[in-house]
Amino acid sequence: MDSQMIDSRRAPFGWPTLKLIPGEDCDLQLDSRAADFSRGGWLRITTSIDDREEKILQVISMKDGSVLGEIDLKFAHSLEPYQFRMEAEAFEAASRHGLRLRLSQASGPLWILAEGLPEGAASLEPHLLGDLGRDKISAFYQQLSSIATAQPFGWMEGCVLDAQHDCLESSGYPSWRDALSNHFALYINSTGELSYEGPRGTSEDGRIYGIEGALPFAILAKLHPDHQLVEDALQFYLDLLYTDGRFRNPELISAEGSYTIAYPLAVIAQQRGSEDLAHLAANVLRVRRHSLWRPEGLWLRHHPDNRRTFRSWARGVAWYLEGLVRTIEHVDNLIDTADLKADLIEVATWAMSQQRASGLWGCFIDLERTDIDTSGSAGIAAMFARGANLGMLGGSFDRSARSCWHGLTQFLTPDGFLDGAAQSNRGGLPLQEGTYRVLSSMGMGLMGQLGAAIGCVR
Repeated sequence: MDSQMIDSRRAPFGWPTLKLIPGEDCDLQLDSRAADFSRGGWLRITTSIDDREEKILQVISMKDGSVLGEIDLKFAHSLEPYQFRMEAEAFEAASRHGLRLRLSQASGPLWILAEGLPEGAASLEPHLLGDLGRDKISAFYQQLSSIATAQPFGWMEGCVLDAQHDCLESSGYPSWRDALSNHFALYINSTGELSYEGPRGTSEDGRIYGIEGALPFAILAKLHPDHQLVEDALQFYLDLLYTDGRFRNPELISAEGSYTIAYPLAVIAQQRGSEDLAHLAANVLRVRRHSLWRPEGLWLRHHPDNRRTFRSWARGVAWYLEGLVRTIEHVDNLIDTADLKADLIEVATWAMSQQRASGLWGCFIDLERTDIDTSGSAGIAAMFARGANLGMLGGSFDRSARSCWHGLTQFLTPDGFLDGAAQSNRGGLPLQEGTYRVLSSMGMGLMGQLGAAIGCVR
């Protein structure tokens, strides 16, 4: 790698980055993790910071200067792996001679992670990946338990933390507790304060950036209930909400809030034996039932002007079910949750009716023309299985979840990352309705939750 291209710009956790500039080539001599060149392989890179642009990155052979193809980067978020497939001859040549990267479509630079990452994150460095001949499910759990699956702090990282905690509960393996500690150490400094970048790459040190940023506190509360940040998160929620679950200041009501507001509140309520907090968590769910569930499907968002958008989006369905199952689980011994359980059965039954023969769901689950989304599928199935385990849902939902697990394993890369996920929701309906799919550590978190619920942890 050309050391002059290494830049000191702040990246997540201060990790080294590489700046790719439009009009300037970047030559890479790459570590090769190939077991057999004859089957070809992949170039793997990972974006470093949030990027709200549609960029095209050409991959060029340094053996003969030929353009091998392109990596299409649409609205990349921080810590997002990308890969480019090469056939056997090109892959072997790349291993021997290197590759050249050139931004052929971009108005600004592209930042990717560079060599020299900490132990456990090496799979995020630029490298060549061959068919390793490994058990992909074991590789999946190895990645999930490492810091290679760290995500932007908030809802994305929260999905991973929930998976790690579920795996700890399911297996009892102490390595999962270590995984949780290693992840939290990336965002909470030695004095116990938050230190992280928000979804747009800006410093959010010492504060919660918004409702989607609060999900990790559910797991922090489970691990360290007396931590000051748990108290800070609770105060954030109390400042945000009326006791009936409505926002104090008008803003859109989203399915995400079922997961990122109600569930962490429910965890704290259970720990403190607080009926008031339990009622607040339940009311957050009831507000969303009233605002988002309609005969024609489940909407992701209800805007202050009474518009509803993103009907039956798979991840939105997952967020709604995550909030229901996990909130009921934690407050059922404190308050009456009969209406929430009825809501869960109704929405889950509708969702199961949209499951495809592959065991997975489309990006918009009731639109056959939309391609599979592995991340939303994993989240829906995870709550089917967890709900069945808790006696909230029947055995058919467990069977549905296991069918989804089998389908998801077909999308694992040789080193255990999950492919086939709809991109982070920055490009509106056209991006989500299209065929563009990515590798997703957040999706791995949802898949890890599913694996824990059906007893597949390794």
